[in-house]
Amino acid sequence: MRRVDSTQISGGRRAFVGGSDARIIISDDEAALVRLWLEKRGEIEPEDLSGDLLVQLGSATEPLNRHWFEKNTGHVVTEVQRQVFHNIHRWMAATLDGQVEATGAVFEAKFMLPWNFSEEAAAEKHMAQLQHNMWVIASRTAVLSIITGGGKWMEMTIRIFNQMTEAFRVIEIANLISGLTGVPIEHLDNPRKEAASNELHVENRGLIGLGLQPITLDAGLLVEITEIAKKYAGNCDRSKIPCTSRW
Repeated sequence: MRRVDSTQISGGRRAFVGGSDARIIISDDEAALVRLWLEKRGEIEPEDLSGDLLVQLGSATEPLNRHWFEKNTGHVVTEVQRQVFHNIHRWMAATLDGQVEATGAVFEAKFMLPWNFSEEAAAEKHMAQLQHNMWVIASRTAVLSIITGGGKWMEMTIRIFNQMTEAFRVIEIANLISGLTGVPIEHLDNPRKEAASNELHVENRGLIGLGLQPITLDAGLLVEITEIAKKYAGNCDRSKIPCTSRW
């Protein structure tokens, strides 16, 4: 990740999509989405939130929130109010409430009203922002630290799992299909400009640990796909196979 002083950014918040922007983009609030679009285009000024009491309560309680988290967990929060940019997608940025030093987790401090609070509601409300910030700094974990107006504090740990149950190389899938259908394999040049192989390493232990019982290709899913393909084979335009585009 790249750290940048926000005062050095041409165009200010117009120049990037931040975590709070991600929350608006994901939401179903059409008015807020249109307003954000107009702000990014420079057609209107950013909304003045100095008179929004809830926003100001969140800002005012953020140092206390961070102190309370450190006091109750023994973890140290660093990178407070650091603005970082994604290493590749330069339009993605995040102004961090902090980062947990020991784990590298994104730290996010929030204030919520007690009558609107539940763990499910908190996670749903802030998930887009958390995922955005995790993506920006390449962290698989985030901590949501919440103080409510009812004098309660809680923390939630959000983890990202690689949503994959198994991985195959193209030739391995081809061998599975050929063995199932009896169709011979035809070797073609790769239409994409990429390495012949990669070092991608994925695991599914986290998902299985949560109770996942995967349906694997060689344990029924591929048979079902084949049966569907045979049923609708008459709708296939074979002149389009294989695809001749290259990229």
